[in-house]
Amino acid sequence: MSRFLGIDFSGNHLMWRPGCGQRNVWISDVRKSGDCLVLERLLRVQGLPGNEHPLERLAALLREGDFEAAAIDAPFSVPRAFIP
Repeated sequence: MSRFLGIDFSGNHLMWRPGCGQRNVWISDVRKSGDCLVLERLLRVQGLPGNEHPLERLAALLREGDFEAAAIDAPFSVPRAFIP
């Protein structure tokens, strides 16, 4: 199953503070299953595992590379041309 990530950077730098109560910084985890794309889950960037600053946790997730493509600025922003 292929995995695609969309990252929504809504808001401003204040949204990245640890413990920030805002809920508008998200990662969509989309999987390809047969001919369908399925939204597997939505994650709050602030809820990623670890104690580092949320932006550092996001960078760690992207460094892992456990996805086919990742795109920034919209939950479903992976361009169709990059999804087999």
